[in-house]
Amino acid sequence: MVVVFIFLTAVPGYSLSDTLVSAKNDSTLGQSFSSPIPQWVLENWEIRTASSGIWIAENERYKSTDEPYDAYAIHWQYGVGNKHLKGRLYCIKEGEEVGSIWQFIEYWNPKENKLKIIQIGSDGTLGQGEILRTEDGKMKEFQSFVTPSGSGYSSGHLAWMENGLNHTQSFIVKGEKWTKARLYKWELKKEEKVKIPLEYEQMAYLIGTWELPLGKNKARMTFSWGKNNRTITYKNEFKPEGPTEWIQENEGLITYNGMKDALVFVTSYSDLGSPLMATGEFRFGQDGTIYREFACHYKEGAGLPWSNGDKAPKGGISIDFKQIWSPVDENKFTGEFFWKKNGHWEHPIKSGPKTETWSKI
Repeated sequence: MVVVFIFLTAVPGYSLSDTLVSAKNDSTLGQSFSSPIPQWVLENWEIRTASSGIWIAENERYKSTDEPYDAYAIHWQYGVGNKHLKGRLYCIKEGEEVGSIWQFIEYWNPKENKLKIIQIGSDGTLGQGEILRTEDGKMKEFQSFVTPSGSGYSSGHLAWMENGLNHTQSFIVKGEKWTKARLYKWELKKEEKVKIPLEYEQMAYLIGTWELPLGKNKARMTFSWGKNNRTITYKNEFKPEGPTEWIQENEGLITYNGMKDALVFVTSYSDLGSPLMATGEFRFGQDGTIYREFACHYKEGAGLPWSNGDKAPKGGISIDFKQIWSPVDENKFTGEFFWKKNGHWEHPIKSGPKTETWSKI
């Protein structure tokens, strides 16, 4: 098992920089003040998590009785808030996954202005280090490890892109001496696209993020496919003027109702003081127009919109709304918003333009 142990201590570095971004050194690197995540790191993460986020390297050259694996793979995904990466390195034999070796967290330390890495092995070995960019755009990583028994060792890696593959050269590090070890070439596994179900085809236009200017403020809608394209999740956000964060206003789920032969949805609003819910369905015109018809359900005592402070009566009340979204092209659509008042549809917002223009970002 000695060979396998050496491999397990070296492999993580092959995957630390699975995809490289050739760019000039970032001016914030090495400075003493705290800084946001630099662009070269963000671009690197975006590429590594692209498509399936899975990178595979053949192991034919190093395969043995003690190391019977045909290949190795690492799966990179964003962590919470897209502010760090998390990864998992696993073994492949006869086309099947046969066990994980390492888990990783890669993050930008804003105080040290450094790209850091932490990894934990299946046997409890802990590695910590940092990743730098060399002048020629390669990634250079150094880590120190400690095993469950308390012994320690160090390893290094140099990674670069060539002919569409990510090359990673590992090194055994003792003091200032770096001795070459294994070389792996990692290829991105293309994501197998799931066919869009017929019932969802007309909604596919909305997948993505759309923004609407509201004077000096902004609104945003994001639609995303759920598992196997059998659902669509969405959320609405609002950004006030100034250097403020986006505020999420609601989130919801769209799914197909076979009894109605329609796409239906439920929306939950984020305001803790007003547990507002909405339910409705979509209809589609032959010209691609999307009609979103729904009712907002206000509990007893809840404030009602555009009503000068009126409250929902005993038992609550439901108010009908509809939106009409008319595609202009693949990246723009216009929207109109109505509510039903006294049996008639009208614009509830009296001031400002009656037609919105949403743009895809």
